[in-house]
Amino acid sequence: MDVEGLRVLARNPFSFVRLAVASNIRSDASVLTELLMGEFSQWDRNRLLWIVAGHPQAGRVVLLNVLSQVALLLAQRDVRPYAAAIALASRPELTPNEVRRLQNLPGASRRMRRGAERAIARRSGRDAGAASQDSA
Repeated sequence: MDVEGLRVLARNPFSFVRLAVASNIRSDASVLTELLMGEFSQWDRNRLLWIVAGHPQAGRVVLLNVLSQVALLLAQRDVRPYAAAIALASRPELTPNEVRRLQNLPGASRRMRRGAERAIARRSGRDAGAASQDSA
C-alpha cells in the first residue's frame, strides 16, 4: 500500500485500523502526524504514542509532538504513557534534557525514570549507572 492509501486509512473510524497504519513502516511523518490528532481511547492513545515514538519515519517534529502529548498525559491522574516515554528516550532526534523533563512530572514513576535513563545511556553508549549519576 502506498502513502496515499495509508493516509486514507488513517481517517478510518476504527482505532485498530489506525493503530495498524501507525505500525506500518511505509507511514510517513504526515500520516503519523494525522494519526496523533485523532480520537482514541486512553489505552489506544498510549499504544499509539508508543508506536509513533519508535517509528523509523518519525522525525524530530513528530517526536516533539509525541513528547508534548506524553507530558500532558503524565500531568493527568491515572494516565501512564510509560512505554512511549521510554521509547522517546531512545531516540537520538531528541536531546536527553528534552526527555528528562518528563521525569519531573507528577505521573512519572520510578520505573519510568529508570527506564528512560537506561534508554538514554544505551543511545550514547554509556552504562546506565553513569547516566543516572549525571542526572543526579
